[in-house]
Amino acid sequence: MRVPRLEVDTGSLSEYRCLRFRGAMVLMTLPETHDALVAALADRPRALVLDLPEVTDVDPAAMGLLLRARDRLRQEGGELLLLVGSRADRPLGPAVMLQVAGLDHVLRLFTDDESLLRDYAPALSSAG
Repeated sequence: MRVPRLEVDTGSLSEYRCLRFRGAMVLMTLPETHDALVAALADRPRALVLDLPEVTDVDPAAMGLLLRARDRLRQEGGELLLLVGSRADRPLGPAVMLQVAGLDHVLRLFTDDESLLRDYAPALSSAG
């Protein structure tokens, strides 16, 4: 059995905090996902971007963690934004996994940086 791996890098997208994930977001890598989210949320960002196109798997445990992060951000007036890539580029990528689970109705999903900055950034600017 192959042990799943997950790498997380911290960066930014425009003026927003960004966590870039590569690998599997599954039960066995949940501690890495949790630790990265807790560290990012400690700063109380207005928006936290999760860059997920290089994620190979998202299981229900990881989906639950994403929902809890979204709830915590919303309690403090922030938003969780997910870059998931295109369904055409990755037919079994995170965009499809989250849509199959019905989370595309409760999480903010974007296909690329440009669409996030075009469609979401103006709403953040007018809210502040």
